[in-house]
Amino acid sequence: MKISKNKTTFSLTSMFLMITIAISMFAILPQIEAQTVTYTRSFMYVGVSPLVVGVGQEVIIVTWTADMPPDVGEQNLLIDSPNGRAAWNSPQTVIITKPDGTNETITLPRTDPVGATWAIYTPETVGSYSVQAYFPGEWKNNSFVTPPTSRYYTPDYSPSTNFTVTQDPTATWVETPLTNDYWTRPLNSANHEWYTLAGNWLGSPGTNYPQGSASVTSLYAYGKGTETPHILWTKQY
Repeated sequence: MKISKNKTTFSLTSMFLMITIAISMFAILPQIEAQTVTYTRSFMYVGVSPLVVGVGQEVIIVTWTADMPPDVGEQNLLIDSPNGRAAWNSPQTVIITKPDGTNETITLPRTDPVGATWAIYTPETVGSYSVQAYFPGEWKNNSFVTPPTSRYYTPDYSPSTNFTVTQDPTATWVETPLTNDYWTRPLNSANHEWYTLAGNWLGSPGTNYPQGSASVTSLYAYGKGTETPHILWTKQY
């Protein structure tokens, strides 16, 4: 069969154009680049409890951020992290201004996964104290996603909060004693030691009964709750 010259030329031209268009389209495809986001809003906070204490009594200082530290591979153990938990790693500090106007700076531990950390402080002088927290800023880069992300959280000072120290000691928290009488659920969350009655904690040794017993599994069965079949947890849909 004889193939016309014009038809052959048209076919070659068409193929050339198709290849050219394909190369051009490939050349203009968007390149996958890292996305960088900078967070500039204020998001650092601090709280103190109790607000009135006596000289030599402890207060707890807690700091937290409005944003949770993003997971950048910790939970999947892609990067080294204690307990495989996301956190702020940059050392946060609290600046305590004493009644005489001098400052004391305390460096706080690595935060928990929701961005909070804390320290115990024991004042030694009567008067009014001011506490302010400082976040030094931190990069959160994740190269394990597509496209890679790069987030920068800018430094920030928290609003200040105050507490007062008196000469005489103030009353401390008194735990509600266990009862031998009839009780019902729900138990008041302030009754910290009543977990030994409820027996519904599934945590590790810190919540075992008796307290401090060593075990990798919870001993919740030793609680003194009802022995009859019953529903302990529900989630309604």
